[in-house]
Amino acid sequence: MSDGGGYFGDDPGDGPGRRRVLPDGFADVAGGPRLAVLLASVDRGVCNGLEVEERARAWRRLIGWAEAECLSEVNELAYADPGMPDDPAQRSAEMDPMTQAVLEPLLRWSGYRASWYLALALTLPRLPRTRAALASGGLEVTDVRAIVDRITDAKPDLWGAIEDAIFPKVLELRGGLLRAKVEAEVVKADPEAAGKRHRAARTGRNVAIWPAVDGVADLAIRGLSADQAAEAYGYIDAIARAVKSAGDPRKLSQLRADIAFSLLSGTADLVDCSAPTATTDQGDNQAVQDTAPHGRAGTEADDQTPAEGESEQQSEEQVQGDSEQRPAEAESPQEQDDARAARRRAASPRRRPARERAGVGRHRPGRVGALCRAPVPRPRSARQLV
Repeated sequence: MSDGGGYFGDDPGDGPGRRRVLPDGFADVAGGPRLAVLLASVDRGVCNGLEVEERARAWRRLIGWAEAECLSEVNELAYADPGMPDDPAQRSAEMDPMTQAVLEPLLRWSGYRASWYLALALTLPRLPRTRAALASGGLEVTDVRAIVDRITDAKPDLWGAIEDAIFPKVLELRGGLLRAKVEAEVVKADPEAAGKRHRAARTGRNVAIWPAVDGVADLAIRGLSADQAAEAYGYIDAIARAVKSAGDPRKLSQLRADIAFSLLSGTADLVDCSAPTATTDQGDNQAVQDTAPHGRAGTEADDQTPAEGESEQQSEEQVQGDSEQRPAEAESPQEQDDARAARRRAASPRRRPARERAGVGRHRPGRVGALCRAPVPRPRSARQLV
C-alpha cells in the first residue's frame, strides 16, 4: 500500500482479482531517488512472493547506483583541496596522496579496503561502460573490481578497446567466468600483461597463517605457479586416498589436512611402497637358510678360494677329504626342494597387507601414521627447486 493507504492501480482488492501492490513498470525503474521513494512507499508485508522478488532486485539496482555515486565522490575527494567549512570549492590537478589515509577513519575501513576502493574510484572514469553497468545494477561492485583489476594490467591506451570487447557479454557472466573473459581479452590485446601479472604474483609468494575462531588457524601457501600447486595437491591427495582405501574412518578432506601437517611439520613416516621391505616371511626364510644341513654349508665352503700362503698340495688334500665325506652328508631330495623353495620366497617377498601398504597404523585425530608414497621424480639439483 502507499503512504496514503491506497493501492497502485484501479483494483482495491474487493473483487475476485488481487489488487496490485507495486506500480506498473516497477521492474524497469532505474536505480536512483525515484526508485528509493517507490521502495520506501510500499510495505513489504503486503507483497506476495513475486513482488518480494521484484523488490529484492530493485534494492540491488539501488545499491549499485549508490556504489557508483560513492565511487564518484571518492574520486572527487582525491582531487579536492582540504579546507575549512567556509572555504571555496577548489580542485587540484594532481591526486592527494593522503586520500587513502583520509578514507580509513572517515569510512571506518581497513587500509586494504580503502586502498582497492580508491583504486577503483580513480579508474572508473576511464571505463564509462563499466560504471554505467554498475549504476544500472547490471554488475555488482565485486564484478567491477574484477574487471578493473585485470584491465589495468594492460597499457592505458588499450583500456577502452578491451572494455568494448567484453561488453555486453560480460553482463551475463559472474565469478570465474567473468574473470576468464576479461583475462582472455586482456591477453589478446596486450600479451605482455599476463606475463607481468604472473611475475608480480610469483614475486609475492609466501606462507601465511591467519588465526581463526574456536582455537583453530588457517595456513596457506600463496604465489605458487599453477603447475606447482597442482603437483603438491595431487601428491597429498594421492596419499590421502591410499589411506582412505585402507579403511581409515576420516574424511578425505580431514586426511588431506592431517597429511599436509605431517609432511610440513616433519612428523610423517614416509614409506616407499615400491621398494622391497623386510617381512616376517623373509625373516623365516633367513632362519631356514641359517639352519640348513651341514652338508650344504660344506658345499658352499668348497666354492671359496684358498687363502693366500696355502700350497696347492694342501688345497688338493682338502678337496679330496671333503669329497670323501660328501656322499655321507649329502642332502636328501626333500631337503634340496625345501631349500630351493626358501630361496625363491626370499627373492620374491610377499605382498604386504593393504593397511601396511597404505601406511595405516595407530593414530589420533590430526596425526597420520606411516605414509605410503609412490616414487616421484625429484629435482636433480637444488637449482630446480626454485
